[in-house]
Amino acid sequence: MKHSLYTVDVEACQGEHILFNTLHGSLAALDEEAHRSYLELSGPHLKALHNAGFVLEDPLSELESQRQWFERDKKRADTLSLCIAPTYQCNLACPHCYENELDISGSVSLQVMESILDFVARLHQRDGFGHLFISWYGGEPTLGIDAIEYLSGKLIAFCEAHSIRYGAEIITNSTLIDKPVAQRLAQCRINHAMVTLAGNKRLHNLRRPCKNGQNSFALTLEGIDNLKEAGIDVGLSLNMDKKSLDDFLGIRDMVAAKGIPAMPAMIGDYLGDLSSGEGSGDFRLFSREEFSWVAYDWLKDDYRDAQALKGLLTPVRNFCRRQLENYFVIDALGDVYKCDGRMGYKEYSLFNICDDIDIAGLETATDNPMDDPECQACVVLPICKGQCLWDRSLLEDGCHPLKYTLEQYVLDYRDCFGAAQEPLAILVPPRNLEEFFSKPHRGEGLSASVFTD
Repeated sequence: MKHSLYTVDVEACQGEHILFNTLHGSLAALDEEAHRSYLELSGPHLKALHNAGFVLEDPLSELESQRQWFERDKKRADTLSLCIAPTYQCNLACPHCYENELDISGSVSLQVMESILDFVARLHQRDGFGHLFISWYGGEPTLGIDAIEYLSGKLIAFCEAHSIRYGAEIITNSTLIDKPVAQRLAQCRINHAMVTLAGNKRLHNLRRPCKNGQNSFALTLEGIDNLKEAGIDVGLSLNMDKKSLDDFLGIRDMVAAKGIPAMPAMIGDYLGDLSSGEGSGDFRLFSREEFSWVAYDWLKDDYRDAQALKGLLTPVRNFCRRQLENYFVIDALGDVYKCDGRMGYKEYSLFNICDDIDIAGLETATDNPMDDPECQACVVLPICKGQCLWDRSLLEDGCHPLKYTLEQYVLDYRDCFGAAQEPLAILVPPRNLEEFFSKPHRGEGLSASVFTD
């Protein structure tokens, strides 16, 4: 017998020890004797520890099983997801934007749009997918709203003709979204918008300034209101550092009153000039570990009960759609990528949408986090599936926040249950992994609410 690769062992109060397995989902409370049995892999509790997934005859089988499930899932063809950037243009001049290095102008051409439509039709002929999901990206995508309307109309008609469920979202700064634009987006059946705030009025206007000198902060909030009025759900990303943290506590309450969920997001030094002080914007960045605890404090009220914590600590099939074969990022030039963070960097382009490519054996998702030596034995792997590969390639520490806060969440999870009545109390039994990883699944981040019939 050997210890599972994915068990976290936390010492609680009054000599109690807590075991939680991030793959099996089992949670146990142990006294000193039972904990010694766990550490020494012997004694009367060994069988119960084995049945709960804390000790195994071959821990590497856990890794291999995850690898096989991952490889199977990434090939599923029930959903086609496209991230489309109709333009690289933007009306803001954010000093820390990772697209600042790019010198690309113009908007998507009719040839590229027709090639996108042909690509979708060919993939449907190949796979017969039942869901199509579009994420509009940029630049600022509303600067290409004519293209959004044209493509949306054609794609919706295609879906209706082939009984395909259609869903769409937009990632926007919202500063250009007046009431008529919001209505146009709603008519394109965009059901969700992701918007960013970077602090209070002063900080936001400094970090996300309008090129024409207008009040970006006020226009962002006005755009959010217009989106909501048009029936488009809005999610708010609060890009925070040490200077903006206190501002966001009040902003969170303000937008919550409007029914808008707001999530903390760490500002990353992707161009390497914010930490050095060379970039503008008055930043004081968090380390990943510091931000992990900020996020814990921010979210702890949302994770008070056992059901919520179980959801937070449940394994994911993949971290993002980049890890799926049927996900493509298409920019205004027609270049196709796997990650929106790589968009515009030609060395990462897979092909151009206007090229005559053979899609019969097209393979695009090449990496498997279970093959990453850094990830293989990490206790967080089942929950993060390698985190964001782009983050990890550009940031000094791009790992999942749970790498730092997992033990605290486990203690919170344990507190949802009463006192242990036996030396080894299995508070949450292990999940059936074969059943769990065999359930129909659309992919992480695809909410059913964005699909329309």
